[in-house]
Amino acid sequence: MPLKKQPKAEVLCIGGGGFGTAGGGLQKNFERFRKAKQDEVKYRNFMAAQAMPDRRDPEVKRQLRQKFIDGCRKYFGVPYAKRYHKPGDPLYDAPIFLDCCALVRQVVYDLREDFGFKLDRWNQAY
Repeated sequence: MPLKKQPKAEVLCIGGGGFGTAGGGLQKNFERFRKAKQDEVKYRNFMAAQAMPDRRDPEVKRQLRQKFIDGCRKYFGVPYAKRYHKPGDPLYDAPIFLDCCALVRQVVYDLREDFGFKLDRWNQAY
């Protein structure tokens, strides 16, 4: 009976060496990878900051305020709270209810790219 050839086992070597060799091993490779990722994030953040308009400029502030007001106007007609409507009213099953705080949070969330931040659900620091 002829013998079947066994498939060769393949070994993947990262960094050109094993533990304790001149290549540095797994830990050194991870440190290089981590440093490269950190540098990439720093560069991406730097480029994003360079692309942003100067928010201290009065004209940029005026435009941002106008965007905020226009964003608020989009929500005209949205009911205040469900408890003020009875079952069967057209606004009782509205998909969204906004009080004053929720309106501010919603508009800032809609404009988060322009503002450069977002207000979290329970953030009252505005």
